Amino acid sequence: MGKTKDDITGEELGEKLLHAVREMKAGYATRTTEVSTNDGEPQSDS
Repeated sequence: MGKTKDDITGEELGEKLLHAVREMKAGYATRTTEVSTNDGEPQSDS
């Protein structure tokens, strides 16, 4: 399996995960998900 520009090492993955967890714990999560219910009202999980 060849390396591509999107391949990352286990260490890099761990750093990204740790950073994301720290942001979530601090309340700075940057990703939100919006779901529409059957009645058409959007609801956010954040």
